[in-house]
Amino acid sequence: LLASFAVLLHRYSGQNDVVVGSPVANRQDPALEHLIGYFSNALVMRVVVDPEQSFSDHLRQVRGTALDAYRHLEVPFEQLTIDVASQHSLNHPPVFQVMFALQNAPSRAHAFPGIETELLRDEQPRVRLDLELYAWQRDHKLELCWVYNRDLFDPWRIEQMAGHFQGLLKSICADSNARLQYLEMISAHERQTILYEWNQTAVYYRKACVHHLFEEHAARTPNAVAAEFEGRRLTYGELDGRANQLGHYLRKLGVGPDVRVGACMDRGLELLVVLLGVLKAGGAYVPLDPGYPAERLNFMIADSGTQMLLTQSGKGPGLSSNNLHVLALDAEWHRITQEPQYLPGGDFDPQNLAYLIYTSGSTGRPKGVAVEHRQVCNQLFWAGDALTLGPADCVLQKASFSFDASILEIFLPLACGARTAIAKPGGERDIDYLLQLAIDKSVSYVDLAPSLLDALLEHPLIEQWATLRVISSGAETLKPGVVASFYQKLSAELWNTYGPTETTVQSTYTKCLPGALVVPIGKAVANTSLYVLDGCLEPVPAGVSGELYIGGAGVARGYWNRAALTSGKFIADHFSEVPGKRMYRTGDLVRWLPDGNLEFLGRADHQVKLRGFRIELGEIEAALRAHDEVVDAIVKVQERGNVQQLIGYVVARQPEAEASLALSESLRKALQGSLPAHMVPGVIAVLSSWPLTPNGKIDRRALPAPEEEQRGEQRGARTVEEEVMCAVFAGVLGVERVGIDDNFFELGGHSLLAARLVSR
Repeated sequence: LLASFAVLLHRYSGQNDVVVGSPVANRQDPALEHLIGYFSNALVMRVVVDPEQSFSDHLRQVRGTALDAYRHLEVPFEQLTIDVASQHSLNHPPVFQVMFALQNAPSRAHAFPGIETELLRDEQPRVRLDLELYAWQRDHKLELCWVYNRDLFDPWRIEQMAGHFQGLLKSICADSNARLQYLEMISAHERQTILYEWNQTAVYYRKACVHHLFEEHAARTPNAVAAEFEGRRLTYGELDGRANQLGHYLRKLGVGPDVRVGACMDRGLELLVVLLGVLKAGGAYVPLDPGYPAERLNFMIADSGTQMLLTQSGKGPGLSSNNLHVLALDAEWHRITQEPQYLPGGDFDPQNLAYLIYTSGSTGRPKGVAVEHRQVCNQLFWAGDALTLGPADCVLQKASFSFDASILEIFLPLACGARTAIAKPGGERDIDYLLQLAIDKSVSYVDLAPSLLDALLEHPLIEQWATLRVISSGAETLKPGVVASFYQKLSAELWNTYGPTETTVQSTYTKCLPGALVVPIGKAVANTSLYVLDGCLEPVPAGVSGELYIGGAGVARGYWNRAALTSGKFIADHFSEVPGKRMYRTGDLVRWLPDGNLEFLGRADHQVKLRGFRIELGEIEAALRAHDEVVDAIVKVQERGNVQQLIGYVVARQPEAEASLALSESLRKALQGSLPAHMVPGVIAVLSSWPLTPNGKIDRRALPAPEEEQRGEQRGARTVEEEVMCAVFAGVLGVERVGIDDNFFELGGHSLLAARLVSR
């Protein structure tokens, strides 16, 4: 039973090293049998679960563990605690938090002459640990009693765990030589529910390309306003005509199906013309944010094989590649306007590439995700239906087009006949400007990261946003407190969404409810399948953590020029009945809730999501290691107060204090030249060596908090005003103290915190 219970705990926790406590009567000496008193002791059973091992071998291993433990019955558990866990947390019991016992106390009451007796059971046992399992053998049956901490477990979870334990025992009895990973735990009904019933998302959408959806509205309502920017506007007819002219022009220059065209432009009306023009020519656009370092942009140009770059005067210096044709549209527009305004025509296939968008890469270089028209159209059809967007709506466009959050902001309103209000370059970092723009333009739909939403809700103007209907929040964990604040201040709907770039923007969605203790990421969007799997690619039951795999119509073509990486992350969907279907391995840990919604738990690797950006820490670490004075580097996210920031740790060749300060500054400047601003750590700590675990591995948990001294000499406040200001800065940044010469951004500050700082 202990061996089986260890397998159950392994399945539920994902841990291979399981520690279980077991009580013993500790009355080995016959002289103790007639004494009244408490002699009981706790033994610690440490079980290593190897999924590749057969249950019979696992059982022999556990038997050996138990016999070894019984040889030390008389060692008091309290002494063991002092020896090995003297510094244990007060949040949970020391050494073990789960107990198992096979009870051998008499199951029948003692008989006394002339007296009727019965056994009394403790119907409300005292909870001492997180989870306790007691077993009795009664009348040739096995009776189990589960005792649990209600602050940690819901009743349905324990009932489910008991059912899974029963299923596991049946599977073991059927074949005790089966490998642990193949032992069945969930029932056929439960498997049917989580694999198929919760994935009933099939919706018929017609085949189309992205620009076709826009063209239909341009033909139907040519005089309707399509987009507004800085006092200028374009109607659907005007935007269609200009995009057609650019499409004809690009066709003459050789743009066609799957031809990649780079676009390095600021946000504005011209960018809409460029993106639609590239698609109308049959090509695929490669977004190149002009705010990125030239080194990063040049890599993306070379890696994507882009031979044509559409830009604006002054935006292209420093960008180069073999045979790159740079076209400054503002200087070339007089030639483009000579082209006809009717549709370029041509053979368009929904399987053609629509865009190639680059994300952070774990190898130190960004990787391109190739997305086709059919995947984008499925997203647009679903979002239009789910959000009920139409001509009366206005969508705020404020995301950089280098991120897939821009796809819905740009193309969804154009596909629904709605109006787009475009924020000025840099405006996405100015909360005052964004909120005023939304109010002035009667914006009804906006997509916000939770951190930006939280900052907006603090703004005194937020309650004047009367036209708001829907806010979609994603890319970060949405906290219940933000949801509660939203519904207190606004009468609109708040949707929580989730989706990696590799599965085309959004894969799950749910309407948030006020008062919920957990904010799920929801259920699958149309024509999408969600699988929560263990390390053997088998489904895990509701309530159990597993890795999320996503299948269906949103799965991208793959990574550009990364065949090995594509084959490792885009794998065969063996749950689909359609041959050739694939699913994407997200690396995100989730669990099913009883109603079929998903709860997000975190990452299985070192990728993080920070302020709406998905960041591979490996790319930052590779950039740090490239410095001549750095031996090794680690980057992690640290939360100070309510502030999350990137912290870089490096082992330096010369870790002296003076050299450390100079190296930190040198590293920050080097990173700013190769990485986007959101990937540059707020603090870089210089160490002489890594903290290590007992087996010699780097102990990431033991990495020290960045020392105040690493910021150099701090001048304190000299006046009451400076004292108040330093206290406000420290409170917003979540640091102990701030000197008058400290740099807000070097302490982890960013645009959203700056807005909060101003309001305070």
